[in-house]
Amino acid sequence: MEIYYQRSTPDKPKGRMVVFHGGPGFPARELPRRSPLWKKLRSNFDILYFHQRGTGLSGKLEQPAPEAADIYGMDQTVEDTKWLI
Repeated sequence: MEIYYQRSTPDKPKGRMVVFHGGPGFPARELPRRSPLWKKLRSNFDILYFHQRGTGLSGKLEQPAPEAADIYGMDQTVEDTKWLI
């Protein structure tokens, strides 16, 4: 399944962070575009920002299935995070 992500790397990062998309119903593009906090974070931290499966701009199943809990569950989110890092 396709996972949408952005990577922000300033010249001299003060640290690293992973930022998760807020989940269903959260406007996917609002944080990076409009938030002064996001701009400040991007100028100071190496950031991996991604949309979890089934949310925002990441892939989702066309037809929900009984196994969707496994596909969209916390364990899969952890695995996706490890893979992206």
